[in-house]
Order: sequence, then structure tokens, then C-alpha cells
Amino acid sequence: MSAAGRAESIAGLQQWLNQHHLSGWSLALFDDAGQFLPFSNNVEAIRSRIDNLERHVSPPQLVGGPWMSLASRAIAEIGSRPGRRAIIFASDLASDSSLHDARRLRVLPSELVDAAVRAQTPMYAVQASGPGTVIPFGSSQATVGWKTQRWTSLEGQEVVDRTNSQSVALGEVFSDFVWSAYQTGGRPARTVRDAFEKIAEDAEGFYQITFRPNPREADGGWHLVSTEVRSPRLHGKYASYYAAPLTENRQKIPDAILAALDAHAHTPGLDAAAHVWIFPDKDGLSTGVMAADFAWPSVDESVVPQSKVQIFAQIFDETGDRAVGSWLTERDWNTSDDGAPSIHWQREAPLYPGTYSLRVFALDPASKRVVTRTFPFTVDPPDGTGIIRFSHPIVADRCLADDEREGRVNLLDPLTLDGCLLAPSASGSFSRDDQLKVLVRFYPREKTVTSTILTSWKAYVSVGNGPPFPLTITEDNVRGFIASGLLDLEKLNLRPGKYKLSAGFDIGAKDPVFVRPGELTIVP
Repeated sequence: MSAAGRAESIAGLQQWLNQHHLSGWSLALFDDAGQFLPFSNNVEAIRSRIDNLERHVSPPQLVGGPWMSLASRAIAEIGSRPGRRAIIFASDLASDSSLHDARRLRVLPSELVDAAVRAQTPMYAVQASGPGTVIPFGSSQATVGWKTQRWTSLEGQEVVDRTNSQSVALGEVFSDFVWSAYQTGGRPARTVRDAFEKIAEDAEGFYQITFRPNPREADGGWHLVSTEVRSPRLHGKYASYYAAPLTENRQKIPDAILAALDAHAHTPGLDAAAHVWIFPDKDGLSTGVMAADFAWPSVDESVVPQSKVQIFAQIFDETGDRAVGSWLTERDWNTSDDGAPSIHWQREAPLYPGTYSLRVFALDPASKRVVTRTFPFTVDPPDGTGIIRFSHPIVADRCLADDEREGRVNLLDPLTLDGCLLAPSASGSFSRDDQLKVLVRFYPREKTVTSTILTSWKAYVSVGNGPPFPLTITEDNVRGFIASGLLDLEKLNLRPGKYKLSAGFDIGAKDPVFVRPGELTIVP
């Protein structure tokens, strides 16, 4: 950037941070020195870094250096954040001739459009020192190496040509900022402050429209997408393309399942449910525990099926438009106590922060019954200020049977409790007289809080507005802590229906700490 553009961008960011209470905002900064400050609700670190950038000139970034790859990584990080997201890209393409060294990196916003589209994040492009003005004979600095040139000898046509050439070049640069903003669903902005105001303005009228590409389309290419609104008073801003997944990034959905989906799209299928629970892990990873339950429809009194069911499950990264894990298995129907055939499928997988969906397909070959289920979920990035990370609460009425285990035995499976590998119901459905095992895992950042947790913390779980049931807190053998106990549904005398499952911790503060709630369904 030029000195003027850099100073103007820094001043605009300082003004915005000083004049606005950014409740609900989470900010990160990637600067011209290649330093990335992670996302946080605390703006003090951003403000401190901006003040430092104002006082010191950053070293030049060179072509072939790490700046571009680091910028793409920073954009990928914002793509993993839940909620409304936006990128502010500020540059003026270093219009000063003193910066025209061919080795120095000069970045147009179009060079980061692909990364922004993959992160499903609109870009607000700021041409920091304005579109620029035409100087036919160059600035005073531009004439240093041309002292022998007699500018006064230029013909009138040459003056016109030089002026026109510079006008076209400036126009191309400006159009790059406009094009990049609209390609990603953002807007061009005059200043950094104007970009923040446009983001806030767009958030007030923000609608999220989702779609799913054809599952057979896996060419890894860019595909056009468009949105139309009928009201003349409404205008849509959205990314113009999406990236299809690559075939080699995923195991192919079996042809038999695809054929059954096409042939039996409007016929009754199997009953099914899918769910994912998240357990925080180390180094930014989390463990996702996936489960799916399949049942022969209770309204169908035909002969109990004898064929093996084909089950295909896939974890799909919605941000990167690609599959990050897939599993294919065949399973026999099990006959439960009430005589209804059923199958329980369960696996775990490591996941980085992002927005995902579990997609499950199942086919009973004999009857041609087929079913699909999708469960969207997010894996939140580690909170830079939090000291405790909690898992989702798990409730289960039984242990996983040996013939239900998939893949290698994971001795560190987060669902292992007192030698029992819990088998949580994907639908969360239980009878009124069930006794449920409850499990919540939590992981402090500092070991110094261990004694406080074991001696002073109290944990409990409740269903709806019912009374709390105490949970026992113990230290895990490997890492973190376990809050576990029994939930006797018979004592609650619940009517059939859906209930909120709440797990909380009394830590001696004014208010208890609650983990992300779950849901229970009581069936007759």
C-alpha cells in the first residue's frame, strides 16, 4: 500500500473501534506484516496491534513469499466461524512509483476471491486512497530516472495517449475492487469505516438461503449459482459461484443406493434419525461422535426383513464444499424387545472448526426401501478467552454391543464410561420408565483449577422444568473431567412429548454455567 492509503486505513479502523460498542462482534486482523491476530470478542488486542502499525512501517512483502498463503489461511479461519461473517480487504495497489519494485508483492482483491467464496464469506473491498487521479507525465518521483527526457517535446497525441492509458489502468484497478466485492456477495466501500457500516447495514436485512449440489457432481470445478427476488424494492447480494467437491476427496455413494433414490423417491422408506455430538480435543481439533438409528416402519406389518442393510455415512464440510470422511457398511436387522427390527450405527471422527453436515443413506435391498437423513452441525473454534470447554450432554439407556462396533476399537472414545461404550439414541427417544446414563466431559485450559473443580464444583441435569438430578464429577484418566450420573425418568412422571435437557454446573459464582442443551422425546 502507499503511505497515504495505509495511514487512511489505520485511521478508519481506529475510529470504528473507538466509537462503537462491538457487542456480538468477533474480530480478527491480518496485517501487511503477515501477522494474524485470532478471532476474539475483546478488541484490545486489535487496538494495540493497530496502534503499533501506526507507529512502525511494516517490512515489504515479496513476490513468492508467505503472505498470500497466510492470507488464504486467515480467510479459511473466518470460514469456520458460525453466524454472519464478512471480510474487509483494504489496499490501493501501491500506486506510488517508489513501490514499483517488481519483487514487491502487490495484491488485488480478485486474487482472494476464490478463498472468500470457499469460506462462504462476502468481501467488502476498500480502495484505500481512492480510485486515484491521472498524472500524464508521472509524479515528481517518476521523473527521477528520466532527467534527460524532455517532457515539453511530447506531441499532443502522445499526451492524450498517456492520459488515456493511465485512465484505463486506474479504471481496471477500480473495477477489480467492485467485481471482487460483488462476486463474493459483499460491496465496495470508500473507507474501512464505510465497510464496517455496510456490514452492519447488510446484517439487518440478511437472509440465509441454502442449497445442496447434485451428489453425483464431483468434478471439483466452479459452478454458477444465481438468486432472484421478485420485489423491485429488494436486491440480492450473494456469491456467484460455488466449488463442487472432488471425487478423490470422498468415497462414492453406492450405485445401488443412488438407483433406489431415483426409483423410489415417492414411496415409503425406512424410519431413521441422525445426530452428532461434539467433544473438544487438543490443538484446535474436536471429536465428533456420530450416530444413526434405522427402524422398519411400525405401520408396515409385512414379514420381518432378512437382508443386510447397506449404510453409507458421510461428513460433509459445508464451508469447503467437500467430504472429509465417509463410511460404508452392511448390517443385519436386530429384533428389539417389542419385535420391531432396528439398526444402530455409531462412529467417531476428528474434526477441525467449521460448519458440517452428517449425511446418512440406508438401503434394504430386498424391499428396496431407502432413506436419507441430514444433520447439520458446527464445530466451534477454541475460545481465546474461555478457560473451560464443555462437550455436548450425552444420554443413553444402554451400552454399544460388540457386533455394533465399527472400525478399530478406540480406547479413548469419549463415550466410554466405567467400561461401557454408551450408545446414545440418535432421535433422543426414550420410554417414561427408562433409566438413562448421563455424560458431560469438560476440559480446563489450566491444571491449576483441578482441586477447585473437584472440591467446589457441583453438576446436575434436569429435563424440562423438572427437578435437578445430581451428577458426580471425576477426573478422567487421560485428560479433562467427567460429570456423570443416572437420570431416572420414572420419577419425573413425564407425559409423551419433547423436552429440553439441561446440564449445569454450580461453580460458586453468582449464576451457574450451562452447557449447550439437548433434547429428549418421551414416547408412550
